[in-house]
Amino acid sequence: RHAGSGRVVALKVLAGLGDPKEQARFEGEAQAAASLRHPGIVGVLELGQQRGRTYIALELIEGETLRRRLEREGPLRPAEVARLGAELAEALAHAHQRGVLHRDVKPENVLLRADGQAVLTDFGLARRELTPGVTKTGELIGTPSFMPPELASGEGKRASPKADVYSLGATLYTLLTGRPPFAGRSVLALLAAIVQEPPPPLPSSVPAPLRVSIQACLAKDPRERPDAASLASALRKKDEGPPRGRPPTWLIGAGLVGGTLLLGAGIGLALPAPPPAPSPSLANPPLPSPEPTPSAAQQALARARAETGAQRWDAAAQAYREARAEGLPWGPWALDWARVLAREGAPSEGRALCEELAQVPELKPRADALLGELLVLSEGPEERARALLRGALPGLEGEELRRARLLLAWCASEPQHQEEARRILAVARRDAPWALAARGRLTLSGTTHEEWEEGSRCLRQACKRVPTPPAVWYVALAQLDLFLNDGEGAIADARRGLELEPESPGAVRWLVSALMIRAPSDEETIARRKRALEILDRARAQHPNDLELEYLSAQLLLGQAELEDAKRSLEALRGRATDRLRGRVLHDLAILEYKSDQPGSLEHALRLLEQAEQAVPAGKPTRATFMTQRAQLLLRDAGDAPAALEIAQEIARFPASAKLRRTQIESNLVAVEALIELGRPHVAKESLQLMWPLLSPPERYPKLRRQAERLRAQLGG
Repeated sequence: RHAGSGRVVALKVLAGLGDPKEQARFEGEAQAAASLRHPGIVGVLELGQQRGRTYIALELIEGETLRRRLEREGPLRPAEVARLGAELAEALAHAHQRGVLHRDVKPENVLLRADGQAVLTDFGLARRELTPGVTKTGELIGTPSFMPPELASGEGKRASPKADVYSLGATLYTLLTGRPPFAGRSVLALLAAIVQEPPPPLPSSVPAPLRVSIQACLAKDPRERPDAASLASALRKKDEGPPRGRPPTWLIGAGLVGGTLLLGAGIGLALPAPPPAPSPSLANPPLPSPEPTPSAAQQALARARAETGAQRWDAAAQAYREARAEGLPWGPWALDWARVLAREGAPSEGRALCEELAQVPELKPRADALLGELLVLSEGPEERARALLRGALPGLEGEELRRARLLLAWCASEPQHQEEARRILAVARRDAPWALAARGRLTLSGTTHEEWEEGSRCLRQACKRVPTPPAVWYVALAQLDLFLNDGEGAIADARRGLELEPESPGAVRWLVSALMIRAPSDEETIARRKRALEILDRARAQHPNDLELEYLSAQLLLGQAELEDAKRSLEALRGRATDRLRGRVLHDLAILEYKSDQPGSLEHALRLLEQAEQAVPAGKPTRATFMTQRAQLLLRDAGDAPAALEIAQEIARFPASAKLRRTQIESNLVAVEALIELGRPHVAKESLQLMWPLLSPPERYPKLRRQAERLRAQLGG
């Protein structure tokens, strides 16, 4: 019983606050909570200490929690949820106006008075009840299932009034469905879902206005959530029951409420008790203040958000168009429109919208970041995506900043960007899906099977962590499959990429490349190449300016021995090829020139091969391949053993790698043949012995092994 008021109170005893700074901070928050006088907030009567333990004397509420009510009766009626939501939102608005946050709104922290009114408990104290040090950046505040995205990602210091609004929305969702909006097999999986996934749609039996209000509360961006006062006003209109009279706030009784301990004596520093809340007259119940009717633009925007939550992309895009046509000014909502357009199958329209939004100064950083992301997802120019993402970083914060940094790490196919990508990934959460994917893609520049296998594992883990992985992840997986000599895996992953993004040029490229690999039988090889040609024809109709697809078509013609058509295609491509493509085009023209067997064709083929080498950066495996082929022509057709030996010796100085292994074996065999031609059999025999371990096991390179055995026999064993 409280000494000052004579009331029976609930007493909460807290431990673990021995640190003077923690003690002072806790007392400051308790004082702030004690200043709140609202019928929807449990009052703080007293803060004190006894025997080194801090306690708080609280108003006693004789009633059950919303969690207990939910367990006892199951989901509540929408009208009751709207009423309870309005009462809780009014309580939060009162606190927010006084600078006090709750930080842990959930069904367990809401008590029901005898008349059914909702009352928030533990106001302003939730942070203190977590483990010591939880306010440090990177740690979590609140209960995971009801935690907003900006806190689920670990930014503990970014708690704001809009965080409480999100938690209230998640609580109302739970009251309607019996479960929170997000679930996961582990805390990490749950937090990832909160940050990245849209909440599942509410049942159609929930009235649309209530669905829209809750959907707005659950917006990923805090700036797009309503404030508590606006939410309360909106929910009051959805409350189907008439206003009711309420008994006095302070109820006297005894028992255990919500895990709080009742003691018989009040000791310590007495704080002023909140006065009883006045009871409205039953004869003249208070009427809600009139609310303006939402404009046509606002109604269209609400519809768009509801359709987005239900993943009906076409309907959502149309509703966004109507909102804009009704004169809705540009704002953060338009970024959601751009995302919907990308999901609807109109990525170019989404990118164009981002370009337009970037002209609005306050939206530019977020619009640029989103445009960079859409370019990544649609396999657009990587350098442009990098420039947009990098330029947006200073204007971003929280989850948007972290996502932009991870996308920047993904855009690191060029060696000069890879060190920056590794620095970003070193401080990123290791199990974040985009972090895993970026780590996997970085291994494409690796040189060993172990690196590629690790990259494949990372990408597959990333795919498992999101409901719908981006197609570009499967494009990278298909490329790694080919590096690992897994043609069937490449076909499967490329096809999965095309299922997710039917117009993915990267998925087409790697699927066709995998289908062009010789199958176990000639019939299967022919059938696969026919399928590859059909896929390429469709893709080229969709992407008429994609030079990589045009080059693949020429390669298919080469594989089918249609040499004249292949040569015409390559000649047409030669003048338009990018730096990365020019070397391959020149190489293929050199092979065609050599096969033509016309006068001067050998000399022309050698010149083309040398140009192809120069088009590829030094040290690249492709350059070594072109050099080896030139050395073979010099030795076997031009009879220039010294020049061939010089090239082979240059290739031997390339760093050893799995990508180069076959090419280095071929160049070593050229060197052995050249040494035999030059009358240096002892050196040739020694060179052959040194390279022999590269030919093991025999089944890895059977043709090269047979060639080496012939040379060894020629040299006398």
